[in-house]
Amino acid sequence: MKRRAMTLLLLIIAVTTSCNSDDNDPVSEVCDFLGVVDDNQFNTVNPENYVIQSVEIVGSCLQVELSSSGCDGNSWEVRLFGSSEVDDSLPPQRGIGIRLDNSELCEAFITKTYSFELTPFQDSGDTIILRLLDWEGQILYEY
Repeated sequence: MKRRAMTLLLLIIAVTTSCNSDDNDPVSEVCDFLGVVDDNQFNTVNPENYVIQSVEIVGSCLQVELSSSGCDGNSWEVRLFGSSEVDDSLPPQRGIGIRLDNSELCEAFITKTYSFELTPFQDSGDTIILRLLDWEGQILYEY
């Protein structure tokens, strides 16, 4: 019994400390997805099929908690798009929006958290205000 426990412990240590090809990629270590500046995609964002529960910036990632109807949310596809247009203000401002593709037909209300890399939304300077569609308030992103 002790031998099995020791083997299991060594296996767990080996798995949790092993390296992989993504170890040098900061986006894959921290954020789930990369935000994309694309006017066409941004203009088609429709936030009517989800509710934003919370928003937080952690490092260079925007963490968003989304709720929507569905079975388990495992088939959801989420993307963050930003407008190429940056308002000439201090600090500058940019519109961003989340697209949730949800084909699940169940009636459960599922909540999931996603994170998006924000570096594509940087502008000149070291600060930008991000206006997330269907979210009250502004998000101050400092980089």
